Amino acid sequence: MANSDIISLIKRKVKSEIMNDPIIVKAFGSPDYDSTDDGWSGEDVGDNYLFTWNQNPETIQTEITFVTLQVHTDAYREKWIKPTLEIWIYSHNRHMKLNPTDFPGIDENRNDHLSKLLDLKFNGRTSLGTDDDKTKLNLIGELKLTSNREGVFNANFVYRRMLFETRDINNSLCYDSR
Repeated sequence: MANSDIISLIKRKVKSEIMNDPIIVKAFGSPDYDSTDDGWSGEDVGDNYLFTWNQNPETIQTEITFVTLQVHTDAYREKWIKPTLEIWIYSHNRHMKLNPTDFPGIDENRNDHLSKLLDLKFNGRTSLGTDDDKTKLNLIGELKLTSNREGVFNANFVYRRMLFETRDINNSLCYDSR
């Protein structure tokens, strides 16, 4: 497997796990979300509010929250690479407050709450995906949260940026350089 294969694998596994977590799906606060609608699913979030590229908030005109996933790899010593999962949580300023009826007892803004849920879901993991559907991705290193920062993107959007790092074998050493 090429070192770059892990990029799409991690993105696919993380996106799937987010879409299949009803607590995280609810925290997105999609205007389309209706917990009483059995037909509404995490796939709706995955198609409209969860991107595997760094979606530009300048192109968004609605008051929503969306998440972007990026994966980077860097050389780490000779035998290892360091895959980094970068998660950006973008929220419109007027979408930061959590509805106390939907989130009783939670005294956080939307970005902080989503960040906490994602931290609980991914930090310390040694695998992504499940054995049930034969898609489990076993990580060689533990997925560790190394940075969690917030900021202002523009006049309408604020963000929280999370970095998770792990390690993998540098497969470049396995290839014949002929």
